[in-house]
Amino acid sequence: MADSHSFEKQTKCLMDILLQEELEVDSGNLCFRSMQTELTEEECALKNLGQQLRTLGDQLNEEQVKSFTKEFQKMMQTNALDKGFKIFSDTVKSISQTWVSDKDLPAEKTLLKIMASLGIQAAKQMPSLAKEISEAMMSFSMTSLKEWVTSQGGWENIHLK
Repeated sequence: MADSHSFEKQTKCLMDILLQEELEVDSGNLCFRSMQTELTEEECALKNLGQQLRTLGDQLNEEQVKSFTKEFQKMMQTNALDKGFKIFSDTVKSISQTWVSDKDLPAEKTLLKIMASLGIQAAKQMPSLAKEISEAMMSFSMTSLKEWVTSQGGWENIHLK
């Protein structure tokens, strides 16, 4: 992955995979499934990462998710999308302060796991806002994870274990 456009495209694909059910994205129509019949190695790695992150969906405290969803809904009712993005980002970072994880794990990997878990749970609780949640996840990835992911060689080189 060489440029910012590739990172953005891959990140959008990852968000589609993470919220596939909530966004009602047909698995045959995911962003990398155009005319080709076989996925490239990069696309397979991205799909696997998304599927692994989906399995983390229930790892957050219900109160943390409930608090976030309440605030996020308020922001969406007032069309304050950028404030909703900030609430999402602040919630991920706040949860990361109490998240129990392997001390050898890079902080960004912990943020990635929390972002995915929060996004998935929130989208399940607020399916009508799944698109906005996906956009908040995308924004978080672009601002808080891009440098780390890029330094790893792209999403296809991110492994959760």
